[in-house]
Amino acid sequence: MQLPAIISSTLGLAKPWSVTKVVFASDRRRLDITIEYEDSGDPVCPHCGKPGALDETETCTWFHDDFFNYETYLHTRLPRPSCCRDLPQIEPPWSRKGSRFTVLQ
Repeated sequence: MQLPAIISSTLGLAKPWSVTKVVFASDRRRLDITIEYEDSGDPVCPHCGKPGALDETETCTWFHDDFFNYETYLHTRLPRPSCCRDLPQIEPPWSRKGSRFTVLQ
């Protein structure tokens, strides 16, 4: 099993989320993980249930001080439904309660 698959499994990711890049700096005891939201072509708004396009927003970063015994940074662009622009972005699975990841931006 490759490192992206192991990390995906540990984070509990499923489509449309996927780990696309892992940078491991053992000398600094740091992991940088890039996660992408893959638009399925017919996304549904999680707020109103309308089918429609998702717009991407700026890149966000989450921090965990002890993930696999390393300081870990998750980087992603969170999608926002174009129909409900005043509502929050889609909540990523790693930000669920008890995950110990803290958003930095």
